[in-house]
Amino acid sequence: MRLGSLTLGEVRQRLQKDALLLDIPPYLTVIGCREPGFAEALYAMYADYRLLPAEALDESFQEVHLHIARTGPLGRFGPHRQIALGLGGNFPFNPLPLGQAFPMFEWALNWCVTNYLHTRITFHAAGLGFTDSQGEAAAIILPGAPGAGKSTLTAAALERNFTLLSDELCLLDPETGTLLPVPRPISLKGASINVIRHRQPAAILTEPVHDTTKGTVAHVKPPTTRLGPAGREATPRLVIFPRFSAGAALACEPVPTGRALLRLAEQSFNLNLHGEEGFFCMTRLMQGIEAWDLTYGDLDAALDWMEQLSGEVT
Repeated sequence: MRLGSLTLGEVRQRLQKDALLLDIPPYLTVIGCREPGFAEALYAMYADYRLLPAEALDESFQEVHLHIARTGPLGRFGPHRQIALGLGGNFPFNPLPLGQAFPMFEWALNWCVTNYLHTRITFHAAGLGFTDSQGEAAAIILPGAPGAGKSTLTAAALERNFTLLSDELCLLDPETGTLLPVPRPISLKGASINVIRHRQPAAILTEPVHDTTKGTVAHVKPPTTRLGPAGREATPRLVIFPRFSAGAALACEPVPTGRALLRLAEQSFNLNLHGEEGFFCMTRLMQGIEAWDLTYGDLDAALDWMEQLSGEVT
């Protein structure tokens, strides 16, 4: 059963009772919220995700409990003009304006993964899946600092022969060297929102939220056909460090293995916790991978190059 099998009214009822249970890899997520705008965004973005009855929870599952609630008076905003997000009964995040409920939810999910999931090496990077020339599940890791154009490139790549493994976080198994698919709505910022609206008129986006800590943000729902298959882990074959530069010609330069390893390690949240095993996992990973710097000013030129490069991977 999928979330989209419910009506929006039924989704609101479950959220009001703190009883909406969604399978959002790598966790089962119990969600509660009484803000109507949040219910609409969740319903639009997660319609394809597996919905479970509350009794499905038991000790064998990893789950997080997120509850979004209005706060009391805070300075000049007056009463009940902000929201706070609770995690298992605690409130670890600063309150935000009411309209930021859905971005807060997405950021909290990322926070839960980076702070609690340490069976995987976690990177701040997008992940794209493709099928290599041998018919095997392969992946591109796209590390990038905020503003590098990583998410815009990821959203546009779903127009081509790529699937979405992740937008914000890549989860690497230190034993097998494979990536766990954790596809979720893609976070767009600033001018990228209209870029994707223009390129993908049929795409489903949340209403832009202004004045967040990341500027204006919106989320786009990945097409159902472009989601990485659940449970099918992919082997990283390429690392691409993207950087958008308005008006720039396409520039692609190979990155030496040692330098690429260091740059990728800098994007990890928990590599230090994996000790020697993590170090050897990273060295094995980089031995079978190509690494590139990509500077682009035109999305189609970048996508053409990425398709050609992934088609040459054997």
